[in-house]
Amino acid sequence: MDDKKLEKTLTSIEVAEMVGKEHDKLKRDIGRYKEQLNTAKIGDIEFWTESSYKDSRGREQKYYLVTRKGCEFIAHKLTGQKGTEFTARYINRFHEMENQLVAGEYEKGIQQLMERLEKLEQMVSTKFNQIESHAENAKDPEYIKFPTIEEDTDGLVRRRRELNRLVNKLVRVSGWDKNFALHRLYKTLEEVLGIYLDDYMDIYKEETCRNYASTIEVVTAYDRLYETAVSLCSSTIERYL
Repeated sequence: MDDKKLEKTLTSIEVAEMVGKEHDKLKRDIGRYKEQLNTAKIGDIEFWTESSYKDSRGREQKYYLVTRKGCEFIAHKLTGQKGTEFTARYINRFHEMENQLVAGEYEKGIQQLMERLEKLEQMVSTKFNQIESHAENAKDPEYIKFPTIEEDTDGLVRRRRELNRLVNKLVRVSGWDKNFALHRLYKTLEEVLGIYLDDYMDIYKEETCRNYASTIEVVTAYDRLYETAVSLCSSTIERYL
């Protein structure tokens, strides 16, 4: 059974503790429920699956992996205070497991983002080294010429539209003000990359011979900034969905 399945089930041992019943008695109850469901030709795999473990003496002991539906089934068999307490406990337990799963996925996403950023850093470094090594030999057939910002105007427009679309979606799902969302994006971008956007702003103005440029225009002008901004927006949106 895979890890994802285990994260979405409770053991019958834990369920027995929640309902205040001996584990052997709960197993007998589940065995009886299984027989009744089988007699009615209703499958029970969505409620629980049988498994086993070896105790301290090396003896094989049976237990069940109980799903959320299985917990609901058992809760319906309980009455009064016990039923109320068990329902609250298993709901809290499943929410706890789901939160742990989300946290784990978020950490995994951050790790993947950092790995991608490292690769981007290497690519940028390689390009700058190539430019420096060929700068004095621009007419050489092997000289690598990279497109300027002016030569890629249409691409930058598409980038600005895409980043604006992501920011607007982030505003909708988070409830943030757009100015706050942009401010937070820029600050996070600086922290993740260890840069200052004002420095890129100055470079951009020099390259385009302009006195004014918006921050989002500058971000979309450079691959490293744009790709990181898109990743940050996308991962934040996913956390709210």
